[in-house]
Amino acid sequence: MRQLELYPTRTRHLHAVSSMAIIGPSRRVANSSEGSGKGVFAREGCANCHTPPLYTNNKLTLAYGFKPPGDHPNRADIIELSVGTDPGTALRTRKGTGFYKVPSLKGVWYRGRYGHDGSVTTLEEWFNPARLKSEYVPNGWKGYGVERRAVPGHEFGLRLPQDERDALVAFLKTL
Repeated sequence: MRQLELYPTRTRHLHAVSSMAIIGPSRRVANSSEGSGKGVFAREGCANCHTPPLYTNNKLTLAYGFKPPGDHPNRADIIELSVGTDPGTALRTRKGTGFYKVPSLKGVWYRGRYGHDGSVTTLEEWFNPARLKSEYVPNGWKGYGVERRAVPGHEFGLRLPQDERDALVAFLKTL
């Protein structure tokens, strides 16, 4: 007599895969590149804004060119620093406040479409110094009729040697 299996093979497989998704890549053993990247993250002061364990400080950063009033009600949550991001969304829309919230880097590796307008599609592209040049061709959003344009903002990490940028990206992919 054949016994009815409570969890057929396919179901067990799907359960195992979904369990791994919950655990995520941050639970696995890091390779040497990821470990080096964690060192670069610490040395370069990334944790000042992207503070572990949430990899954000939940503060507000200024849009390029914005100066908040001294008596702003959220004064304690404002970092007097602009990462140079395009002020378009933060200043020229009805929803604009003049600020951007420091994002968490947890899961940054699978979110894609980086920057405030989705111009950049990968972490490797985000840490490519060529994106600051006007002849750059973004892999993400370019704008209507635009082929080439600079993708300004968050220049931190762009002056690192290529091997350190690669290690930093490897580390970010573990979060």
